[in-house]
Formats: sequence, C-alpha cells, structure tokens
Amino acid sequence: MDMQNMSKNLQYTRRRLKLSQKQFVDSFITDESGNALCSVPKLSNLENKGGNNLDRVCSMVADRLGMQEEDFSLEPADFTGRLEESLNHSDISHDKEIDDIVHEADQHSELVAFIRTLSNYLTDLLLADELLPGAKIPSERSLSRQFNVSRSVARETLKVLNVLGMIDIIPGKGTFIAKGSSDFFITPISWAIYLTDKNSDDVFFVRRSIEESTVGVACRYAGEEDFAALENILEKTYAAMNAEDYKAFSELDIEFHMTVVSASHNDVAVSLLTVLRKLSRSISQKGMANVEQMRDIYNEHSKLFQAIKASDPVLARQTLVEHFEHTHERYILNISSSEG
Repeated sequence: MDMQNMSKNLQYTRRRLKLSQKQFVDSFITDESGNALCSVPKLSNLENKGGNNLDRVCSMVADRLGMQEEDFSLEPADFTGRLEESLNHSDISHDKEIDDIVHEADQHSELVAFIRTLSNYLTDLLLADELLPGAKIPSERSLSRQFNVSRSVARETLKVLNVLGMIDIIPGKGTFIAKGSSDFFITPISWAIYLTDKNSDDVFFVRRSIEESTVGVACRYAGEEDFAALENILEKTYAAMNAEDYKAFSELDIEFHMTVVSASHNDVAVSLLTVLRKLSRSISQKGMANVEQMRDIYNEHSKLFQAIKASDPVLARQTLVEHFEHTHERYILNISSSEG
C-alpha cells in the first residue's frame, strides 16, 4: 500500500467532512464501546508523517464510510471521486458542522469580521514567505491582544479555521498552519461562498471558467487511469439514464466534470471545483427535465471523453464550450417551464 497517499487521503477525508481532529477520532476511530483508539497527536502524525497503525486507522474509516481499505492508497485525485461517491450513499452528515458554524457566524458579526481578518493576515504572511506551512501561530491570548478582540472571539475563530482545514490545533502543542498550502488558500474562498448569496449564474460562470481552462491540460496529461475512470462514469450514466434515475444521473453528471478536471492533475483546480460541487448540484438537477435531455447530456459527455482520449485540446475545448451553452439553455428552459 502507498503510505504517502494514505496519509494525504486520511487528512483529506477529515477536512472534507469538516471535522476537527478530535471530532474525527470520536466519529471514526473508536471501539464498540465508543472509546477512542487513537489520540489527537497520533492522528496528526498519521496525517502528516504516516507511521504504525496508519493502515488500521484507514481501514476503520473506510469501513465506516462503506469504502475499501485499498481506496486510501489511490492517488489523491482518484480518491476524491471515490470518497464523494461514498458520501452520496452514506448516512454521514458531513455538512452539519460547517452549516452550524455558518449559522453561528451569521448571528455574530464580530466573529465573521475576525475570521476574515485573521485568514487574510495569515495568507499575507504565507505569500510573503514570512510564515511557512506547518509553522506555529500565536495563541488565542496573543491574537486577542494583537487584534484587540475578546478571547472568546479569538477562540471561536481558531475553531472555525481548524474545521475549515486552514490550521491544525494540537492539544498540548499549539496551533499550526496546515501543511497542505493549497488547501489553506482554497479555504477562504470556500468560506466566502458559504457566507454569501449563492447566485446560480455566478457559480456557473466560475465553474465554466475552471473547466474550460483545464480541459486542454487534461488532454495533455490524462493517463489510462483517468480514461478508465471517465469510461466507468459514462457506463453508470448510461444505466441511470435508461432507469430514468434523475438523482443518480445528476450526481454522475457532476462526478464526470470533477473527473475531467482531475485528469488535468491540477490540485488547485480540483479543490476549487470541489468547493463549488454542492452549489453545482442544484444547477445540474435543473438542467434536465426529461429523458431526452438526459440523453443529450450523455452524448455530450461521451463526445468530450473521446476528444480528451484523442489528446485533441482544440476539439475538447470546443466540445466543452458547446456542452456548457446547451446546459445553460436547458437550465433556462426548465426554470421558465417550472415558473409558467
């Protein structure tokens, strides 16, 4: 098994579920009586360095999520899709924590302000190389004094940034910048999206920009594993279409686009699209109202897959542009029909 991939995927799973390290241990790494089988410092080491019992911990998490232990050895880009597929069929309420935080923040303007202030401050230090991933940051007491906020606001802000994956809070050691620097920079974007009104046109525009800019790169770097993943999704899409299973088809629609971007092997683009995934779901569902539209989407996806497999960036981008134009037309048509 690939221990490095296992560590990265274990950490990604926790952050995808929006859980602190303690919450993750309590939810996934316990015996039948609910006793923790792993300490928070131990989990932190497993996420960052690997070590003894990594395979056992991954096995426990995989079992809880209805996955296979081997899934945690996949390349991170492939693991992302496998985890999303599992979460779609899991009883894990993986959005509750972030929803609770957003609700609390909405009621507390000072907390919202300091979350933005502190995340921008830390981001500026990272960009200026005055702070490195994994570096220790000041305590809540020091932050409270430095920024003239109450200790309770400083404490809650650190909790939010920890859940969002920007920092790691390790009991007895302190608070540290997350070692995955790309995750750190993506998180403020995700937080901003959660706190603002979700305009469908804005979401569609950003998603389209990401995909159109990476599809040509996917033509260059996609390998046999990427092709196999896309082909597998198309097969499932075809089955969902024939079964007139709109929900399954909608999820596979999003998964197909995620996998196309993953084939570019650009981790930042994948992270950005992951942030938009939940919001894109509603657009996808409203972009198909009948089997004929599902068939059109399937055929457009198939054509895009063939262009990528043929390593033809011009055709792939043209096909994707046309697909998005048709998707937008279907969306407008279906919205108008429902309102009429």
